[in-house]
Amino acid sequence: MLEIKGSPAKIVIVNPNGISCNNCQFSNTTGVDLVAGKMNYANKKISYQTDKGKIIFTGLGIWGNGRSSIDEKSKFLSNLTVYAGNVRFNNGAKVNVAKQFYVIGNVKTKIDAFNNYSNRRSLGLAGEKTIFTLEKNSQIHANQLRIFTSEGTYLNNNGAITVAANKEDIGDLSIKADHIANKHIIAAYGTIENNKNIIPSSINITTKHLINHQDAGIKASEGIVTLETYKGKGYFDINIKKVFPKIN
Repeated sequence: MLEIKGSPAKIVIVNPNGISCNNCQFSNTTGVDLVAGKMNYANKKISYQTDKGKIIFTGLGIWGNGRSSIDEKSKFLSNLTVYAGNVRFNNGAKVNVAKQFYVIGNVKTKIDAFNNYSNRRSLGLAGEKTIFTLEKNSQIHANQLRIFTSEGTYLNNNGAITVAANKEDIGDLSIKADHIANKHIIAAYGTIENNKNIIPSSINITTKHLINHQDAGIKASEGIVTLETYKGKGYFDINIKKVFPKIN
């Protein structure tokens, strides 16, 4: 357990040789950045250079605070950001944190989600086929989840990528990857009530090629999947709209 004494503060862990996380616990922090690369500081701006750096989650990974771990007001970690060239969740690894943001590979979009990272960029090597992989029985569970990967990259899911509503916010899942292979479950669960309106959790996926294998599923009461090709006999919720424009 890594606990901040006194006022809550952000924790940033940077290692160009990579990071391995098994049952990592953080307390009294406003958020944690895990960076498999280098941190650069110039002109009062921070950027991360991830190149081929790897982050591997094993065992319990990061398991917030049990059943309340996707509650942002938990005293335990509620905001996790991961920057790497390659991320792997080994068999049975679990990451259960309210807000999660993954920036994988040569992604040059400004980071402004969750923490208003208007001055932060994630830089990597162009042309690298970085991989975001969940092995069997692994799980990412959040209230808000963003996964952004660079051009030409692959997301391979053999586990569970899920979001769920908490007491205040709908579950919100967004994935951008050129190639996605789903062999188990990608889902958004639950609803919240706002001014007597029931608002469901949602999914937004942008990809070029999606394979949804048999016995796998993509489930939500609301969502959009933007893609060029779709293959597979897996379950695809009828409430999720498929859009087939040409993606540049």
